Amino acid sequence: MEETIFGINPVLEMLKSQPERVHQLFLPHGTLKGKKKLIFSLARQHNIKIHLIPRSRFNQIAGNEAHQGVVGIILPYSYQPLEALLENWKRSREKALFLILDGITDPQNFGAIVRSACTVGAHGIIISKHRS
Repeated sequence: MEETIFGINPVLEMLKSQPERVHQLFLPHGTLKGKKKLIFSLARQHNIKIHLIPRSRFNQIAGNEAHQGVVGIILPYSYQPLEALLENWKRSREKALFLILDGITDPQNFGAIVRSACTVGAHGIIISKHRS
């Protein structure tokens, strides 16, 4: 299921870190300056569909969210099955470092854990299908 993100920095960070997940962008007609110009440029670089639409239509799409004039439609993250994760690790012939998480419901805590895992070179993070 697609996700909608709002605002200059969230969209810009997604374009920099995971452009393959950015499905399309919506921006109101007008002059593109500063970070919006960078967003437009990165989206074109990655062949992401950009909709420049009238402000009234844009406001319908954005609703009451704090959007800063940028809305992104993001494809869902594709999770790797446990078997594939373990197989990739076996091929690497390295000592294993996996994190197993359960009950992590705060997105900021989860994000901090993911960033820490990447920093120390973890091979994967295993999460439960439900309740986290």
